[in-house]
Amino acid sequence: MFSKPFSLGVMLSSLVLSLLATNFIFISIIQKDYPFLSLRRMAYTLPVMVLAWLLSYVVIRSLPKARSVVGERNFRILALICAITSVLIILVTSRSGRQYFNTLFYPVNDIHITALEQKNAKSDGQALEISLFDNQFGYTSFSQFQVTGDWTRTDADSYHLESQDRPASIAWQGRTGLYAVIEFSTGPACGMAGVSVNGQEPEDFDLYAPTAGKEVIYLKFDPVLVERVTSIASQFAVLFIILLVSGVLLNRLLVAIGRKHRRRLRALAAVLLQPAGRLTDYKGYWLLYALPMVLVWGAGLLALSPGLLSPDSMTHFQQAWQGGYDDWHSVLYILLIAGLTLVVRSPAVVAVCQVLAFAVIIAWGLRFLDRLGVPFWVPWLVSILMATALPNILTVNTIWKDVPYALSVFGLTIIFLRIVQTNGAWLEVEHNWVSMGVVAIAIVLFRQNGLFVPLVSYGVLVLLYPHRWRRLLASLALTVLSLAIFMGPVYRLLDVNNTARYKVNEITLHHLAAHYAAGTPISDQERAFLYQMLPPSEWSNYNCATVNNLFFNPQFDRAYMKDHTSQATQLLMRLFVAAPGVDLRHMLCASELVWRVDARSYLVESAFDLDTGKWVVDNSLGIQQDSHLPRLAAFLEAWLRYLDQRENSMIYNLTWRPAYYLYAALFCWGILAVRRQDYRFFLALTPLLAHAITLIFVNFGQEFRYQYPAFILGIYGLGLLLVKTDKGDSGDVLHAADDA
Repeated sequence: MFSKPFSLGVMLSSLVLSLLATNFIFISIIQKDYPFLSLRRMAYTLPVMVLAWLLSYVVIRSLPKARSVVGERNFRILALICAITSVLIILVTSRSGRQYFNTLFYPVNDIHITALEQKNAKSDGQALEISLFDNQFGYTSFSQFQVTGDWTRTDADSYHLESQDRPASIAWQGRTGLYAVIEFSTGPACGMAGVSVNGQEPEDFDLYAPTAGKEVIYLKFDPVLVERVTSIASQFAVLFIILLVSGVLLNRLLVAIGRKHRRRLRALAAVLLQPAGRLTDYKGYWLLYALPMVLVWGAGLLALSPGLLSPDSMTHFQQAWQGGYDDWHSVLYILLIAGLTLVVRSPAVVAVCQVLAFAVIIAWGLRFLDRLGVPFWVPWLVSILMATALPNILTVNTIWKDVPYALSVFGLTIIFLRIVQTNGAWLEVEHNWVSMGVVAIAIVLFRQNGLFVPLVSYGVLVLLYPHRWRRLLASLALTVLSLAIFMGPVYRLLDVNNTARYKVNEITLHHLAAHYAAGTPISDQERAFLYQMLPPSEWSNYNCATVNNLFFNPQFDRAYMKDHTSQATQLLMRLFVAAPGVDLRHMLCASELVWRVDARSYLVESAFDLDTGKWVVDNSLGIQQDSHLPRLAAFLEAWLRYLDQRENSMIYNLTWRPAYYLYAALFCWGILAVRRQDYRFFLALTPLLAHAITLIFVNFGQEFRYQYPAFILGIYGLGLLLVKTDKGDSGDVLHAADDA
């Protein structure tokens, strides 16, 4: 093993890898609690580092042999899969309340607590008691404090100072991480305390209270980038090496088994890996893929009849049945509701149409998996997963404009995939570019933020297939012309109220509140303007996860903000220029729905209200819930309650957090691009990515339905993992026509 000539590159590479691996082992196993960085624990770590260096050296020296065993191309694919899987594992297992840290990278902070001479006039004394001191790294003992004055150690968990003991102070110095917590006792005989951090001007706290209690003070500190990068790099290095070595060993095991049972394995592979076969010769065969979805979702609708309806749903029906359209709610969706309920005045009709449309369009997408050469059972497996996924059972049966919007984004993504698969030939079929235009129209008309999705998709397609520009231009022209007619003469004919431009004030309000909470300097005139919209006490209720507590606050003057929209926008622009970091941090937090798998904010999962056990909100339209399968309804409710009680657990997050499915889609489309050796297959995910990026900028609520396209495309992407590696019918215009 060590007979090969010495290589400085291998030695240095193994050293870096061993340091990262040792760091991971140290912060996750050896460094458990205070005191950190003790000599004893560092001594334990030294042999671990030597062993990790030796193993890393062996692994790196063995890589050339591993390439020859697995094959050069397969080894590259294996390495890519291991790298992506490592990142996904880190994302999945990451938690905002991390327990282990590279404490060495955090600065030492000096926290000084002083008993002040002054007191509240209502207080009977000046007693000061510190009942708890803690930080992000865990328990902090009071024995670490430097005490000045006659403090009394009442027990192991508190320091007490009587009124006559002045001046007096307590100081602590050490690594706190991102925060420290100080808990004071409050009561009728308590005085005041000053808390200073790192020599800054102290902040005073009045601890008087009519009755005994506690006051908790949170001190926040800036994150340390190098610590986070080092921790993630350490986790990645360990996971990557483990997965890579395991993959190579598994490959050798499978090769050994294959040699011994070659004939049997070939027979099994012939059955499991064969494509759909003769079934695909029958026109309309792909509609069979819709059966599992129609049956399961149909049963869900019978159980939750006449469908799930939230306040937004009732607004749709109120406008559809009583008139008074506005362009914030999708006018197209409301017209569809009005048309579908002309004969049978029930939301169930709309829900039935949504179930059928979803099942058929997804089955149409599964048809393309056949064209990509997946084994015959893969489309059926994906169909069953789609059918039985709890979010699908509930969301497809909910009367929301987000439902047909998600289906439209799915349809445009499949069209994009088919264009790439046929190298653009799909567009040459006359009615195909019309279909693409119709889907683009639906995306724009179903949601206010939908415009960006087809716009980016058309732009990327023009770059990928410039020789197809005529068809793409014709499809885009159809989209633009149809939108102009619908949003022009049709809107005027229906007397649609133009409220969407004022609803954007919700986003503006959210950003203004972020700047107010962050303390961005504003003039007295600007402050007076803000207080005209909302009283000073209410601006402090800023929550980056939602704007509802501000926009729907009874004290919020919507009319005033509507009349001064331009002034509010100008103020926001000035604040953005003055402190862009506030807006960036706000958008990152507000868009946790998109990218964070362990989001810290609440999530609105569905229209099923677990507090009341109702799936139809109280309304004045006479719509009542009427389950035809009450046992199934009870089962679904119990399932929802089970998940709700385990919020932020793995099973909850895998069910409801859309970020998992966005990353799953990225992973699956990436594997498809590698297997087909064509990056354009990854770009077929452009419609979903355009939607997700748009949501990052405009999101002001954490609702699953906003990222529903990611959920269904994440499940669909699983079928792409088993496509054939050859390019198949990528240039077959006949197949392009058949798939229209």
